[in-house]
Amino acid sequence: MALAIKMLFNYSASSQSRALWKEFSKESAVLSICQDESTAHTEGLLHDSCPKYTHLPTHVNILPVLHTFVDDMPHLPDAQDSYPAALPARHGGLGRNRTMFLVMPRFTHTLESYLASLGRPPEVQTSCLLLLQLLNGLVHLQEHQVAHRDLKSDNLLLDTSVYPPRLVICDFGCCLADTRQGLKLPLLTDETDRGGNSMLMAPEVSTAESGPGASIDYTKADVWSAGAIAYEMFGERNPFSHGGAESRTYSDKELPTIDRWHTRYLLGEGIGRTYRLLCLALQARKWTMTNSANAIKEYKKRSAQQSSRPKAYETEPVGDAVLATTKPFYW
Repeated sequence: MALAIKMLFNYSASSQSRALWKEFSKESAVLSICQDESTAHTEGLLHDSCPKYTHLPTHVNILPVLHTFVDDMPHLPDAQDSYPAALPARHGGLGRNRTMFLVMPRFTHTLESYLASLGRPPEVQTSCLLLLQLLNGLVHLQEHQVAHRDLKSDNLLLDTSVYPPRLVICDFGCCLADTRQGLKLPLLTDETDRGGNSMLMAPEVSTAESGPGASIDYTKADVWSAGAIAYEMFGERNPFSHGGAESRTYSDKELPTIDRWHTRYLLGEGIGRTYRLLCLALQARKWTMTNSANAIKEYKKRSAQQSSRPKAYETEPVGDAVLATTKPFYW
């Protein structure tokens, strides 16, 4: 298995190990395959001062953290071009001398780079399977009271060496995973970090008003973002990208229709309902993750009954077979 090392940019935390763990431990605590945090304890670090984050059980559509360590910020050959501001002051940057590193499995593409490399919209079968994997991961997050809060095509990694490409959700640095508050974040002031990027921030998050007793409910925020990303998966422009609709004030009439996708492909009831609600109207706030999970189970059940994939991606209508002519895919 190929590995990748994620280097976190440290602009504010002290270079002491204790300070680095306190500042950057969230992603490791949530995604580490070592539940006892043995790595941290062997270095004599006291995690009592760190927030109590929810540990997420491993899942095929969630990128795990295999190991975590702190070390000096390296000055790599392309440092001045790739991350000049994050370099320490002695190299002309604004960063600190040490930072944290996360060891993870290496994937070949982000969703964004994969779609760009195709030069055309993906096959509808492939797009449906990518969307289902994304929903599968979000079901897992919600079951364990974790909200990603920064879903975008750059934070979805693909292994394209297999068919269908395996999708995993990554970059949990902005996630909400506090064991004490679940998916509701108190919103006392406007200084509260709402997470993520404003372009794909769910309306109930971006429009929430602060005040005594106020809170933001992230229960369906991630699946709203997934609905916007689904447009990209099916070869369309994200309706909320630069110059597009404003997520805070949009109306359903501003969203592209999906009529042309149904000209030659008729999706089954479960997948079709999920797809329409996510993509056509982005009504994710009215759509539970349980419904999405049921659609996934329906697809898996039907696809498992098929024995082979058609030649050259047959494109005849498949009716209620829910794209059953594709090769079975197992999670």
